[in-house]
Amino acid sequence: MKNYLLFLLFSASLMLNAQIDDIESYPEGPLFNNTWTTWNGENDGAQNAIVTTDQANSGTKSIVIENDGQDALYYQGGTANSGTWKAEWSMFVPTGHSGYFNVQGNAERLTQGGDPVFLSNDIYFNRFNANSGELTVIYGDYEFERASFPQDEWFKMAIVVHIDRNNEYDSFYKLYLNDELITPVNLLLPHIWNSNPIEDINGFDAVDFFRSDDYSKFYVDDIVFSEVDILSTSNLEETKFSFFPNPVKDVLHINSKNKIIKKLTIYNNLGQIVSENHPNTLSPNINTSSLNSGLYLVNILTNDGNEQILKIMK
Repeated sequence: MKNYLLFLLFSASLMLNAQIDDIESYPEGPLFNNTWTTWNGENDGAQNAIVTTDQANSGTKSIVIENDGQDALYYQGGTANSGTWKAEWSMFVPTGHSGYFNVQGNAERLTQGGDPVFLSNDIYFNRFNANSGELTVIYGDYEFERASFPQDEWFKMAIVVHIDRNNEYDSFYKLYLNDELITPVNLLLPHIWNSNPIEDINGFDAVDFFRSDDYSKFYVDDIVFSEVDILSTSNLEETKFSFFPNPVKDVLHINSKNKIIKKLTIYNNLGQIVSENHPNTLSPNINTSSLNSGLYLVNILTNDGNEQILKIMK
């Protein structure tokens, strides 16, 4: 059974669709299935994601992008056609190397030879090996934003895409690095910015991991794709959470700077609730000693109704 799981997380204020992939169930080598496809949809061995044991954020495996021609798409299934959706993953860019991704809004059109539908700009990590530890958001020759990322160690990357079919100019995306907002303004989806119709957008279809230059080599692991509440994402940068240790052995410590944590629900990778707590404090400590080894999602509900998902390993 492939390690691609679709489940529903229910709470009082939000129904969250989540898709998780920790890469562990795939054999080493080129990967092609309903989740991991390629730019043109062909299983040609050149574009495919490669499963490796050279690096891993959790377990023993991850995806590596380094070979000439690699252009792998992580496909979410075509259901994210409106509302607010978030893709997050762990990423590792070795010193002396670069990385890249973008977000696509019509993967089916790509497979039929049509033009791409970009929902994000080009996001580069140490582009051309010219600025170590620098992330750049680029459109053509225009540079939107710069940020620092930790080269030669795992970090968390996330992109939130909002699609408003009633008012296309209210559609936007945001970028987060290690849960810190790095795009100070909502960036209009490039497809809309270029005066293309919103009808071209199937939805938040895929994240495109691409070998963008001769220095490209980066790893991807522990991908979570989920539907989120737009109010929660707008307040994500205002409500800061820290948590440790991760991986956790017995006790998980969670700290909130400014919001009382009303409820904590832990789900396993089957979508089953394995722990539920009502701490009503800024900094709860959660006993996880009874949990088996694996990947878990922690759903945090604050006293003002906002929610956030944390990803932990046991």
